[in-house]
Amino acid sequence: MRSTRTVITMCIVILLLASLPIVYAASGTSGTGVGIESGIKNLAKAIEMGFENTTNTILSTLSGFVTYLKNILIKVSEIVSICLALVGFFLWFSGINPYSGKRMVISALLLFAFAYVLKYVHI
Repeated sequence: MRSTRTVITMCIVILLLASLPIVYAASGTSGTGVGIESGIKNLAKAIEMGFENTTNTILSTLSGFVTYLKNILIKVSEIVSICLALVGFFLWFSGINPYSGKRMVISALLLFAFAYVLKYVHI
């Protein structure tokens, strides 16, 4: 019962939305039919402007989100590279595992270089 009521409500809303352009275009008629053309042109302009505004808003929000993620990635990369270098130096110079320590230090340097390059690349 509840789903049937929802379907009927949705159908009514769709019919009302579908009839809006016709009512809008016909409201400016002066008996010659020119009002329908101008109404349709105005409606098309309004839709185009709305679409353009929505697109611009989405793109600016997405751009800000990408910049935010880039900044987080830079900070995390810098912190992880420092920690990796410290552990690598400890393993390398203490003699516990010099080979793995050396690889950790090299990896830390590469990760820090990646963060440095990413910091100055503008997306």
